[in-house]
Amino acid sequence: MKPMTRRPTTEAEVEDYQARARDFSHQRRYTEALEICDWLIDDPATRLAGLRQRAAVKELQGDLRAAINDLSAVIETFAMEPADFHSLGLLQLEAGDTREAIISLSRAIETGDAAGSTYYRNSSLFFRAFARLKIDELAAATKDCELLPAGYQTHISGEGIVSREALLDQAKRRAHHGS
Repeated sequence: MKPMTRRPTTEAEVEDYQARARDFSHQRRYTEALEICDWLIDDPATRLAGLRQRAAVKELQGDLRAAINDLSAVIETFAMEPADFHSLGLLQLEAGDTREAIISLSRAIETGDAAGSTYYRNSSLFFRAFARLKIDELAAATKDCELLPAGYQTHISGEGIVSREALLDQAKRRAHHGS
């Protein structure tokens, strides 16, 4: 590994270090990936980039709690990036923290709308609907699905590709059986 002696001074240099950490983590060279992340975290100018990247490495290692902690630290410092809330919500959902995931995904929708990002709005609406189904908030899940474009679909870990319509059908079936 090329020694890390000079701190990055441009966004491109920060991204280069993040890419190196990402490459190491995909090669399962986690120690080297985490060294880069921790080095970035040590400098206030690159702290957020280091925390984001370390969260990604920790997720690949299967350490969801550490990844959640790192993204939570990012959000405490800079609560304007829809990607951070979206990623946090997905991690919380995977960790079984469904109510917290709904809160994070709601913030992703808010910040995504403020930034004009339909990607984060739609993906967060979809996963929030999925989370709401898990805790039997059927009316709220239905409302989220109805805000999505027809035919919208995405991959859900452990479920495969799931469509907006499949979530709507599930909510309607469960509401019908519950009444």
